[in-house]
Amino acid sequence: MPNTMEVPKPEPGSPALHIYNPPVDQAHPLVGVVVATLHPDLVDGKFFESWNFLRQYDHAHCNHTAAGSAVLATGPRVAQGRTDLVRAYLEDPGMASAEWLWCIDSDMTFDEDMLCTLLEIAYTHADGPNGHIKVIAPLCFAGGKSRMYPTIFEEVQTDYGLQPQPVSDFPENALLNCAATGGAGLLVHRSVFEHMARPYNGTAAGGFGTLTDGRPAPYPWFVEGHNNQTGIPVGEDVAFCVRARACGYGIWVYTGIEMGHRKHYELNSQTWREYNDRNQQLGESLRQGRELILPNDSPFSIPGVT
Repeated sequence: MPNTMEVPKPEPGSPALHIYNPPVDQAHPLVGVVVATLHPDLVDGKFFESWNFLRQYDHAHCNHTAAGSAVLATGPRVAQGRTDLVRAYLEDPGMASAEWLWCIDSDMTFDEDMLCTLLEIAYTHADGPNGHIKVIAPLCFAGGKSRMYPTIFEEVQTDYGLQPQPVSDFPENALLNCAATGGAGLLVHRSVFEHMARPYNGTAAGGFGTLTDGRPAPYPWFVEGHNNQTGIPVGEDVAFCVRARACGYGIWVYTGIEMGHRKHYELNSQTWREYNDRNQQLGESLRQGRELILPNDSPFSIPGVT
């Protein structure tokens, strides 16, 4: 299990939730956030509703998102889309005042105060020598009917060494220092992207802005690939986290707030519990040689099993 500290969610309406006092070395008294979305031709209606409510809440209380937003239509190369968004964030003069980039995918749902809460947690908790936390995400789930898991990864010893694997359980209202997390709700400080864009030198002081032969790297942050030893595909979000950790940054997940992940049904804490219950019931039914009966409206009903 990742390193854990219990952090109850700040109470709505508390001054600390809406008013931030960034460290004195911050150039901008207003904490600016650029919201980056990988935008297909049509977005999920629940995402659109979540985004509208969040913008209204933010404008009423703290106006973080006034720094701007970057929306990009993307194809199957998610790493390319995320890379283009980061480049726009770093290079666009209109976004220069924003300290943070928040990645929210267009098939997610979230509460209106999520951004405020993530910033509050980040600014009030330390990440070793880096000062406050600079990479943080809410609880989120991925997968589907056959396999569902929280996007909280820990390092597990395998025949190929330490590998990031999703945890099987997690504490509530906790701040976890993880091996990796997903990219769908990732909030990242500008300094992390700038550090990762430095030339590669094999140490934490360097970055991934060049290849080992010195040529510019096309993907210094997010990159899709596979494990050279196992051949298992590695998602661009996990690769980002591995690289950020190599540069000395912690990857933090706060389980006191969560994003829903829209599929044919929504992946969230409730469907996670249903998924675990289904697996336990299935295992017991197989041991006893009896049929497993699930409600017709369960997203985890099994074809061929009534």
